[in-house]
Amino acid sequence: MGCVVSRIAEDVVAQIRERTDIVEVIGRHVQLKRAGASFKGLCPFHEEKTPSFNVNPLRGFFHCFGCHTSGDVIAFLMQVEGRAFGEVIEDLGRRAGVEVLREGGSSPDAQQARERAEQRSERERARELNARVAVLYARCLQAPIGEPARAYLAERGIDGATAELFQIGYAPPAGTLLAQKLPEAGVALELAERLGLVVRRRHGDGFRDRFWNRIIFPVVGPGDEVLGFGGRLIAPSGASSERRADAGPKYLNTPETVLYRKGEVLYGMAQAATGIRQGGQSLLVEGNFDVIQLFQHGFRSAVAPMGTALTVAQVRLLGRFAPAVVAIFDGDDAGRAAALKSVRALLEGRLEAKIGVVPAGEDPDSLLRKGGRAALQRVLDDAVPAVDYLIDELRKTLDDSIPGRARLLEQVAPIIGLLPSRVAQDLYVDRLSFAARLERGVVLRAVREAAGGANASGPRGAASSRTAVAAATLGARSEVGRAGPQGGAGAAVPADPAADAPESSELELLKLLLGHPLLLPRARQAGLAILLTNEQLRATYAAAEAAPRDGSGRIDVVELLRTVPVTMRDAVAVAASAKDYLADGDWTKAFDDCVASMAARRADRILGAVKGRIARAEQQRMGSGEAAAQDKRRLIRLTGAQSRIRRAREQHQAETVWALIHELVEVEQEIHETQ
Repeated sequence: MGCVVSRIAEDVVAQIRERTDIVEVIGRHVQLKRAGASFKGLCPFHEEKTPSFNVNPLRGFFHCFGCHTSGDVIAFLMQVEGRAFGEVIEDLGRRAGVEVLREGGSSPDAQQARERAEQRSERERARELNARVAVLYARCLQAPIGEPARAYLAERGIDGATAELFQIGYAPPAGTLLAQKLPEAGVALELAERLGLVVRRRHGDGFRDRFWNRIIFPVVGPGDEVLGFGGRLIAPSGASSERRADAGPKYLNTPETVLYRKGEVLYGMAQAATGIRQGGQSLLVEGNFDVIQLFQHGFRSAVAPMGTALTVAQVRLLGRFAPAVVAIFDGDDAGRAAALKSVRALLEGRLEAKIGVVPAGEDPDSLLRKGGRAALQRVLDDAVPAVDYLIDELRKTLDDSIPGRARLLEQVAPIIGLLPSRVAQDLYVDRLSFAARLERGVVLRAVREAAGGANASGPRGAASSRTAVAAATLGARSEVGRAGPQGGAGAAVPADPAADAPESSELELLKLLLGHPLLLPRARQAGLAILLTNEQLRATYAAAEAAPRDGSGRIDVVELLRTVPVTMRDAVAVAASAKDYLADGDWTKAFDDCVASMAARRADRILGAVKGRIARAEQQRMGSGEAAAQDKRRLIRLTGAQSRIRRAREQHQAETVWALIHELVEVEQEIHETQ
């Protein structure tokens, strides 16, 4: 029997949005300054020097006038932190004091409910404890006892500002820092044990610290939560032989915990997230010091696995922020082996992947310290697509015998089958056919079989990871029965400069309707849809009619921004932020005046077109034909309609204007049909 997937109740999402201060949440990631009723700052989704990113606390949405990304506080956190919808909702619900209920699944019994509550409580306690421990380690680094660690960091070229940014700390040699300090602060060491912070003593009772005499690297997630720790051993000089034997490996990481899954986290993600989003590309390296050294040299999009082979989950995490990655590996046999293993994960994760290799005997850390930024830039410039790298490297190790060529085909064909583009697949089939000296049909059949027929009718998966990010957001929001906001860091689409801009009066009408949606039925009666001259604005008006209402009965601007044409998002954001129609007033009269004004201008335009047709006919001496006679009759009809619109407007006869709108449209259609 299939698993029934539950979804988060819509009213729960609405409560969370209502109780969450969007300015406070976004302000953790963007420096905001008040600008009237809104707030402005530099957009976190694209590089800019002049602030175009706006947050509207009254209507609960953000919008960037540069890249046209928009949405609510949930969408913002999903995009800026690369987190899933359910995870963001759980976090915001916890902060807002809203219990996250789900619909559609099997009804949980009391025991299941208690277990879920206990798990949430455990995660919350884990977050708090890890954050506290990171502070303790950081203080030790700056204290006199941290002198050996500071000297080691200086030797590795890590300055104080960078150490502070990465929250680097120090675990003293005694191995009793946490075992003593945590109970004094009222923390149960059993919880610390479950988080891998302390371990039980081999001999005797009690606990000792897992990390001692180590540089400590907190592993911070995109949401700025300390998920776990990595420790780099400093030679335990002066320690007993037993302690030296017990020092452990050079690098030691947190074991699997409720927060830390080594195959799902990347070191440096919190520090690199902004650089990855803005640059559209991540840099994947092998070690913590590589990440830090790259950051110091201006490459602020580098991350590293935590001592494990690269996993698809880690690649997909990167894909939430950018569509492309350059994986940089050490110039030794181990680095080469790691590169070959990583190719499959990179392509399964649907990233546009390249492989860069540093010179033999170097790693990114040492290369930067010796050759500076230019040396690593050359590695990036020389990086090759992942499949090309795989073919070239395997050809070096496999002989030219039939078994060797068969192994080359067997190892590369499944990788080619992972490519989302059918064109790219075909091109690599040609390349592999040449490299393995095999008939193209043999290679093509192997690729298709490896792909399981998924590409028989076209490209598999999204055309790019940016599209995949948007699709993931849509799928996440479907948990509550609604798609997420279009756009985002990778999906921003510039406005079409060739599109006709709406008239100012039509945009004014949009402000009025967003401010007073009770006027929408009157707009339908007036035939507003046929009066609007801009096709994009007509689509926006239709979306406004269909958009749900928020808690105050107004149009849900977040949902409207999701559904309107991208070229209209700026106009909708401006209209939704306008204060023109917030005060008391006769908004029905204001609406009628606006419609009448638009109708009068429409009549003027059509009348001008008819006069132009009559003038051209007379110049061509065709003024006595049937077409000319029809235009003259239209001229009389339009002149009369123009006068009646003027009188109806003066006498506030809205229904008369509405009837005349249809008459104007009929004449306009006749003109188009006779052109």
